[in-house]
Amino acid sequence: MNDLWVFKPNIVLLASGLLRFTVTTNRNEALLNWQTAGEDNGYFNIQRSTDGMHWQTPGTVMTAAQNSGAGNYGFNDRHPAAGANYYRLQQQDASGQIAYSKIEAANFFPLSRLTWQPAGEGTVKLRLQNGQRESYLLTAMDGKTCRRGNLRNGEAVINGLTAGLYVLQVITGAGPVTEKIMIW
Repeated sequence: MNDLWVFKPNIVLLASGLLRFTVTTNRNEALLNWQTAGEDNGYFNIQRSTDGMHWQTPGTVMTAAQNSGAGNYGFNDRHPAAGANYYRLQQQDASGQIAYSKIEAANFFPLSRLTWQPAGEGTVKLRLQNGQRESYLLTAMDGKTCRRGNLRNGEAVINGLTAGLYVLQVITGAGPVTEKIMIW
């Protein structure tokens, strides 16, 4: 295994050659999937944080033994915390070397039934359980309106956002639902 690391905006390749790492939501579960170009004997710790500083390990996935081809892996976090959940992979290879993936986010708001997740650079996907055509308003922390529109079948994709913290308000039949959204 070589020690070559490649850094690109929002992409960090692990020493094992992490090609893809995604986190999606399905009801009250976070679904993590990743693909590697190949890896040495070792394992992946799935790490979760609610603040981006303190990490827990809800599970571990063993790597395929001496895999020189693409490896596909997955993990379902069946007990994410309410609110924002940040995920990363910590890989330890057979030699003891540790490397980390980029951080991905998934959000669970069981009381409001509103979820959001990053969907690419500067893009966020919104989902309102049982939603239809509710109106939404996205504002920057300085109060400036960034986007407004209507959900389509309870969903919307908002793109062209710059990194930062935003406030999302969706007007539902039961009243407004407000959540903070972080774009990086």
